[in-house]
Amino acid sequence: MDVPRDAGNWTIDIEDSMKDMDPSKEPDRWQRMSIFKVPPYIRSLNIDAYKPRVVSFGPFHHGKEHLKPMEAHKRRALFHFLKRSNCTLKDCCDKLETVMLQLMEHYEHLDEEWQDKDRFLELMVVDGCFLLEFLSNNKKNFRDYDYSDPIFGHHSFKSILSQNIRRDMFLIENQLPLIVLQRLLAPSAYKDAQVVTLYFNFNINYSKVKVLT
Repeated sequence: MDVPRDAGNWTIDIEDSMKDMDPSKEPDRWQRMSIFKVPPYIRSLNIDAYKPRVVSFGPFHHGKEHLKPMEAHKRRALFHFLKRSNCTLKDCCDKLETVMLQLMEHYEHLDEEWQDKDRFLELMVVDGCFLLEFLSNNKKNFRDYDYSDPIFGHHSFKSILSQNIRRDMFLIENQLPLIVLQRLLAPSAYKDAQVVTLYFNFNINYSKVKVLT
């Protein structure tokens, strides 16, 4: 006869959870973790300060109703990225799939829905390509986008929408692991200077534009 798992058998639950623990792996895990959620006691001081306004990057805010309109722009950016770089969607997936567990470990906590590796991979590819397009487009407008494109067009760099995207991409909970950009940007060997240069040029150009607060 099975013993009921009541309060008196709490040791069973703890022992089950301890089976997957490996102390030797903990140092690497803590060093790798780099994207955190804002503690509730800090968030309560200004509820809106840590919320993205127009775009989500990564899993923490993905799917929120007011951010859904940007998902169509992300897919469009992915199309342009693949076409211009002569990469296939499979190429991008292959680049990130080999470091999938490492990418997941960058986040402090992933809800159950993001434990699905296929769903998480899709998120990293789509968000990563959109972010690279946005970073790269600030210095020179890509000719494969329409002149009047609201995000990548001729005058988009100074638009309110672009300013809000920039604001959102610096929020503590709204981040992608750097390795996503590293893997997607390079067809083969990669040098960290490429992504650093992208961010540097991006910030230099945006420093000349009034940013909404």
